[in-house]
Amino acid sequence: MFNKDKVNLRRKSSRIYVTVITFVFAGLAFFLTSGFIMKEKVEVLSSPVNENIEVSSTQNIEIIKWIYDKDKNRMEIVIDTKNLDSDYENLKFTSFQRSDESELKTETIFQFEDHYVVRINGLSKEYTQVALDLIGTGYSEGDKGEEELLKTLYADHREINKEDIVEKEDSEYITYTTHLIIDNIEKSVSETKEIIEENETKINELNQRIRTLKEEKVYQTDEEKLDTDNDINSLEINIGELEKENSNLEMDLDMYQEKIEKAKQKEREKILEMTN
Repeated sequence: MFNKDKVNLRRKSSRIYVTVITFVFAGLAFFLTSGFIMKEKVEVLSSPVNENIEVSSTQNIEIIKWIYDKDKNRMEIVIDTKNLDSDYENLKFTSFQRSDESELKTETIFQFEDHYVVRINGLSKEYTQVALDLIGTGYSEGDKGEEELLKTLYADHREINKEDIVEKEDSEYITYTTHLIIDNIEKSVSETKEIIEENETKINELNQRIRTLKEEKVYQTDEEKLDTDNDINSLEINIGELEKENSNLEMDLDMYQEKIEKAKQKEREKILEMTN
């Protein structure tokens, strides 16, 4: 009887040791892999490209391009400040990486009109996200020389475009930024034309519906005709709204074309100025 109890105790003790060892190894495995797991769980933080980004209730900026060259370990950002620099003595940029919260070497390598080409160097190969601060320096009497953080922009390694960054001469940067400006405008042109076409299709469908309703009136009672007239009136109002929207969009197309011509003209003038 004594021997049987002794064997049971040994078995129970062995199971306890196995359980404890299992928990120890599981804990070690968690701590060894938790850095990787936590890294993967970092929420994506990336500012939109080719969209208005609000700086204030009346001011926007736009990232035209943000790319990362892995071989050179470098980022290049083209930003349209949209006349923001008219409110400040100058604009500058600083950047930080999330992996170790260190400040990165940041420089404005070219400026053309409201467009800035910003370069970030010295990123960690294991960077997760980069924050780019846009800072304005006041020039009015009340805030002359004072720096103000206007906006923080973000790039995430899971979202950023990977491209080669090619060194350029100033004249090449003028052409480069001009082409980016025009490409961006042409995207807006394409989107606007699509909306106009969609509206035209809706207008045709509404007109067809009105014709059908007018044909149906022939066989309706006076009360039914009154309801049909109300429906027709409502459809005509919708048509008027769509036609007005298209008229405004056509004016936008004219404005976009003007912007393209101005960009080309400024490019020619700037290059000519540099060659003289």
